[in-house]
Amino acid sequence: MFKVHGIRPQLLGLVAAAAVPFLILIGIGLWNQWRAQQAEALQRAHAEARVIAARVDDHIGDLENLMVGLSLAVSTNPSDVEANDALLRRLLPDLPRYIANVVVVGLDGENIGHTHGHRYNVRDRDYIQRVLAGERLVVGDPREVGNFGPVFPVARAVKNVAGELQAVLVVGTVIDSVQEALRVDELPPGSVVRIISDRRIGIARFPEVPGWVGRDHTASENVARHLSLGEGSEVIDWGDGATRLTGYATAHLAPWMVAVGLPVVIGSAEIAKRLERGVLFSALAIAVGSLIAWMLSGRIIRPLRRLERDAAVLAGGDLSHRTSIASPDEVRKLSDAFNQMASSLERRHNEARQSADEVRRAKDTLDAVIDASPLAIVCSDLDRKIMLWNRGAEQIYGYSEAEVVGRTIQIVRPEDVEMSRQLHRRARSGETIRGVEVKRLRKDGSCVDICLSAAPLFGPDGAVRGVAFVHEDITLRKQTEEQLRRSAHYDQLTGLANRHTLERGFTVCCATARRPRSSCSTSMASRT
Repeated sequence: MFKVHGIRPQLLGLVAAAAVPFLILIGIGLWNQWRAQQAEALQRAHAEARVIAARVDDHIGDLENLMVGLSLAVSTNPSDVEANDALLRRLLPDLPRYIANVVVVGLDGENIGHTHGHRYNVRDRDYIQRVLAGERLVVGDPREVGNFGPVFPVARAVKNVAGELQAVLVVGTVIDSVQEALRVDELPPGSVVRIISDRRIGIARFPEVPGWVGRDHTASENVARHLSLGEGSEVIDWGDGATRLTGYATAHLAPWMVAVGLPVVIGSAEIAKRLERGVLFSALAIAVGSLIAWMLSGRIIRPLRRLERDAAVLAGGDLSHRTSIASPDEVRKLSDAFNQMASSLERRHNEARQSADEVRRAKDTLDAVIDASPLAIVCSDLDRKIMLWNRGAEQIYGYSEAEVVGRTIQIVRPEDVEMSRQLHRRARSGETIRGVEVKRLRKDGSCVDICLSAAPLFGPDGAVRGVAFVHEDITLRKQTEEQLRRSAHYDQLTGLANRHTLERGFTVCCATARRPRSSCSTSMASRT
């Protein structure tokens, strides 16, 4: 993102921004004018396309009139081939120069008359099939014919008085005749006119491009859309790297679509001149405003620079520093606020230092208490990795703090793993656990009796972030309890059951006197 540093550049930027509305208004006006001229150019392109389509209709209409006369002169009898040839050869010099040949085709596809005397069957041609199917006049796709170049056939049905089809008259028309119809001298430079058949085959183009006539345009979406719509105008890419204002229309007698493309720069010269004048006016206004802003900004910048130096001293650590700007405007209020902020910062700094000392002393005290405790205090995170391991834990388990912090250690016997996981899970879910007696493993592999307590550790957000465990070594106590139990029931010298144990066994036997004697004996033996 572009950043402007300093008040003076910002004031100059405000002056420049003041000219933005004028530039926007000028731009909107030029945009509307350009849109209007573009719409006018699109209408012109559409009108030109309709005029050329009308010329194509006139050309095809003239050919049809000529073919009507020829159909009256030729014979449809297949046996009159030589007569038809002679008639067509005699008429050929008097026909228009754009007619390459005239052919009379019988219903079986064999020609029964040709201006050049050729013989071939054309029944498989599309235009012949369409006439035989009932169409009156069909214009076929262009093809190369001898020295004439591209020629498109025009086929017309020859019928008798009863309206029955007798033959088909075909006139081969040189494409150049259509090309002449595309020459529109009043179109601006860079304009393009083209004609494409309903089968998306190129018929003619101006200016001419070698190889364009007869080219297949099936892949062009624009051509397909224009053929489906029939008439219209839009701005499109013509596939030659140029975008043009395009108008298109369809001829009536020939299934051809005429498209006229005008360069998009029509009328842009006048718009460019107006844009230049608007830019010069705006630049002059910005220059005058910038000069005024430069002169007035000095009164603001000087005290602000002094205040900047004072702020740098304050940021350097001298919280007792104060500014002494004497200014009658808003800068004076800013300097007063600066001094108040400096006083507040100094006071809060002293308070923060005192609080930090208290926190440090409390932390040192807590660390000393934890290290001095004979109990093992162990804290782990949610993944059971050790975060705290005091000296009591080192003495009980034999692992040093460096060996366990950040890791997980195996102090749980294999048979107690599931119970250990349950205790950790309960504490992690928020439950406080007290006085659970378990056995744990020391580093040397020996077992130790532990009285275990656990509680969850909460983070600042209130979520559980770990578990705190207190391990008390009760091995000595458990051994003492066992010794006391044995002393109460067995003689210390002989190791035999004492009187109290025998009396209790005798009582049990009497209570079960009704049972078989072997059962009583067994019970007595088990008690002793």
